[in-house]
Amino acid sequence: MGNWRSEAAQARFVILGATGWIGRASLAWLFEVVGPGWRSKTECFGSSARTVVAPDGGEIQIRDLKTLRGADLDSAIVLHLSYLTKDKVGGMSDAAFVAANLGIDETVLAALRNSNPGGVFVASSGAARDVSTGSSRDPYGETKLLQEERFAKYAKDSARPVLVGRVFNIAGPHINKMGSYAISSFAVQGIKTGRIRIEARTPVFRSFLHVNDLIDIVVAELIAGQPTVAATDLCGPEVLEMGDIALAVARELGLPPSAIDRGSVDKSVSSSYVGDPLPALAIAKRHGLALKSFDVQVRDTVAFVRCELNT
Repeated sequence: MGNWRSEAAQARFVILGATGWIGRASLAWLFEVVGPGWRSKTECFGSSARTVVAPDGGEIQIRDLKTLRGADLDSAIVLHLSYLTKDKVGGMSDAAFVAANLGIDETVLAALRNSNPGGVFVASSGAARDVSTGSSRDPYGETKLLQEERFAKYAKDSARPVLVGRVFNIAGPHINKMGSYAISSFAVQGIKTGRIRIEARTPVFRSFLHVNDLIDIVVAELIAGQPTVAATDLCGPEVLEMGDIALAVARELGLPPSAIDRGSVDKSVSSSYVGDPLPALAIAKRHGLALKSFDVQVRDTVAFVRCELNT
């Protein structure tokens, strides 16, 4: 265990948005890294108060984010993962969506301004980059760009360690919406039907970061205490087209390439949602981390999907 992991095992964590994919993976990470005392060092918040199943098989209480106060965050590593996501856009007006997300950030910022956290991670999105370059007017990306600006100002004003990470595509266990992501969606299809259908009719390029690598990178940087204030791309170095992704899932499931269905592909246009891999690689090297390959990412994702479908 590296020095930063030893320090992390002694730290207190507050997870805002503990029931989402990264939140669930963070709980499992804490269970593994901190060990038996992880519960006493972990506090969770979400969109409503509830009880959920914890990584150790017991239950853990989720507090309503509206009850968050500065005292909850003192000396803690804060993982801010709370946000309405893209799938909510269709169910409300753009103005209501933006207002709801800005309200979430204001709740978090108000608590932070009245506390002395050990470090803060803000899970931004590659969608913020697309808005900043003018290639998108997506309300989700617009709110994420505003989020980046607000937390960068908080970092400068407070002099607290803050890492704003632009997360692009992740893979691995603890997915909460299996039909919404390419690898897990292909895995579900392959397991249930023995076939995988690619809906994309143009080339679609993605790169992936294992969710456990993401958490390692974030916690290591915050424990070190000197992350950059600027929004940082957190993504993997392997760029793959959707057909390559489907083939990798098919291999993991023991299916032949002929099990993949895809119509004709128009190569005159393409879609790319890929960030700069260098920041994640540099952080990983700085802390002695080896990022997991895409094959390992697929293996771990498929294993989790199998388990979920069998429960």
